[in-house]
Amino acid sequence: MHATGTIDYYGPRDFRITMRHHDGSILLDASRYWAGVRVFEQGKPLSPSLAELITRDISRALDVPENLDRLAADNGQMVLSMERLGRQRDDWYFDRATGQLVRAELGITFRDRLSVAYRGNAGHGPMEISLLRVTPAFDIRYDLTLNFEP
Repeated sequence: MHATGTIDYYGPRDFRITMRHHDGSILLDASRYWAGVRVFEQGKPLSPSLAELITRDISRALDVPENLDRLAADNGQMVLSMERLGRQRDDWYFDRATGQLVRAELGITFRDRLSVAYRGNAGHGPMEISLLRVTPAFDIRYDLTLNFEP
């Protein structure tokens, strides 16, 4: 499935995203704000719960660590590992030469992880973010790529 859209971004927990199918119909229209996620509309094949899950995952992918005190060298990369709010471990990988964030493995539950790849640099953030989530317990799998234009 291919979709295009826009994101009105004010922060990792303050944005609105709208994605459309190639025929112009809505795939996802949702926002993340201080009180959580609000799904305004979702199209096929998304259920309301999957639309909310994707919006939360986008928020997690955009919520990069501010404190880099635990950054350590590992196999040509710089790695920051941390637990956030008692969740499973999050691992952030940075390019050693440029210092740019390259990928993240974010813990959701014991067997559930969100893999994120960050590509390119627009000066204010990545040009592209790819999310891959596999949740065996609920038979959920999605692969989503977001392209950002300056």
